[in-house]
Amino acid sequence: MKNIFFIPIILALNSCANLSSLQDGRTLEKDEIEITPIVSLSKFNDTFNTSEYENDNKNYYLPTIGLRAKFGIVKNFDAGIVLDFSTNFGISSKYQFIGNSETKFNSSIGLDLGANIIAIPFDRNLYYYSVPLYLSYNPNNAFSFFIIPRFINNSDFINSSQYTREGFVDKYKKKRFSLTYGILFGKKNKFGIEISNNSNNLFLPTQLSLGYNIKL
Repeated sequence: MKNIFFIPIILALNSCANLSSLQDGRTLEKDEIEITPIVSLSKFNDTFNTSEYENDNKNYYLPTIGLRAKFGIVKNFDAGIVLDFSTNFGISSKYQFIGNSETKFNSSIGLDLGANIIAIPFDRNLYYYSVPLYLSYNPNNAFSFFIIPRFINNSDFINSSQYTREGFVDKYKKKRFSLTYGILFGKKNKFGIEISNNSNNLFLPTQLSLGYNIKL
């Protein structure tokens, strides 16, 4: 029963911070539109970083299906929205400060903001922001290898006194770094696969994501 109770809370935390990237260091051209369906499988245990879960020796593997839409606002800057079936909603933006659509080495800085509604019945208001640094090597227009270090801040407001016992609140107030790496391939529309390390151990994979970037 204890594990059943915590699964909705895990889903809420998962939906609060959608960490799938499947992007390289380049931005969209002005007025260009990109739609990306994303499927992820995430592992939860070390992500919580609490003695209760570390001693439990149980891992929770949870899938997430999402959709991202981006639009090229001006040269070197794009922005968009992220939705997924675990009721996450977020906005993202990216500015390219190294390279262009033809260079091999490219880098962009981003800002992501998001929140979820699944936690509301549990008297929790969860939201996050993150700052990713996109680094990529594009040997040609058909392949891209990327690595993304990211700072993440998860925040939580408790609406009910039933969750205010010592130690419980700290699980959901967390600042951390993550590391994502992967590959994109395709000339116009690009298939992508990436691995993310979202626990305290940046060498421990905790999420696998697949996606397809469709340019309109």
